Formats: sequence, structure tokens, C-alpha cells
Amino acid sequence: MSLGPGNALTWLAFGDLHRLSLSLAKMLERDMGFPDISCLSPGKIIALLCPSSEELLITWLALVKSGYGVLLIAFVSPLYTIVFPNIL
Repeated sequence: MSLGPGNALTWLAFGDLHRLSLSLAKMLERDMGFPDISCLSPGKIIALLCPSSEELLITWLALVKSGYGVLLIAFVSPLYTIVFPNIL
């Protein structure tokens, strides 16, 4: 679930996630020179830094489908650290 145009909620089913991530994986392999899993040596890792979103999920799935390990780097909103300073 995410907010779409005009803050309307949009829903993605598992089939949607599969189709979108497979499409992105093919695009990465074709247009950006990312090798497919058959060409990989062990230890290929890509770091992702972005807020939690449907784009993050689709990109993570696409990279995993292409055979990459993915390091998810979360960043904390400054507002969160102001509101809850004792948690961090």
C-alpha cells in the first residue's frame, strides 16, 4: 500500500511486485550492464539508501532476482530524532 497521485491509496499484489521487479531486473541487466546471476562471482553486494517505499521494495526484489546481495541502509529522519531523542 502506498500513496498515489492526490494522496489516494494504491495497492500492490504479490503478482504486481513480481512483475514490476522482474521488469526492473531485466532493464538493469539490459540497459545498465548488470550481469545476470549466471555471470556472478560470490560476494556481489549493492547498497541501497532510500526511504521505505514501494520503489525500495521493487528495487530490492529486482536486485535479488539478478543475483545480488543487497545491503539496505536506513536513514533516520531528523524529526524522528527530535521527537524521540532517548531512543537513539
